[in-house]
Amino acid sequence: MYKKYFEAQKEDEKVLYIIRRHWFTLFLPAAISSLMYLLAILGIFLLPHLDPSVVSGYSYNIYILSISLLFLFSTAYIYSAGVIYYLNVILITNENIVEIHQVRFFAREVSELGFEKIQDVASKENGVFQSLLDFGQIEIQTAGENRNFIFSNIPKPSEWVTKIMDLETGYSVGGNEAGHKKGFKKIETELSKNNGSDRIIKEQVTEKTE
Repeated sequence: MYKKYFEAQKEDEKVLYIIRRHWFTLFLPAAISSLMYLLAILGIFLLPHLDPSVVSGYSYNIYILSISLLFLFSTAYIYSAGVIYYLNVILITNENIVEIHQVRFFAREVSELGFEKIQDVASKENGVFQSLLDFGQIEIQTAGENRNFIFSNIPKPSEWVTKIMDLETGYSVGGNEAGHKKGFKKIETELSKNNGSDRIIKEQVTEKTE
């Protein structure tokens, strides 16, 4: 069954890879949310002992409201960060590289780059965390006046550079259909080795190569 991932996707355009940013990008939102939860818990158990007046009279209403708002804001914050993380994806199809950038809940930007416009692809890792956890930046240089595509916080960026260049090379050597058959053949070889751990949609690849 044909599944549409983005508005401009053609019926014969198959999604090969789905890439999300590294989980480390969620570390800061998780830390902030955990701190707010901790403050709320400390407020429940410690504040009444330190200042008994907060649980009596009008102060008690303010106390309950403050604790409730702290729990509410911390939950909403980590939930929104998780949703935006999940919806921000990079799709590699048999024709294009598509970036879906979820700006906020009801606003997103979609950018497409055809393989024929790719001139070079490079990866870069900066800092201790990126080196240790193996994530970084992918930059795709494009032909003409088209802007370069830069994807940040991508896990295993050097491996994705190799995959993109394999498809681009096949495209430029043999054209869309013949060239991609060469690229798809390499993808099927990878599938047999890693059992689809790179989140490749095997059925779609098999269908295209037959």
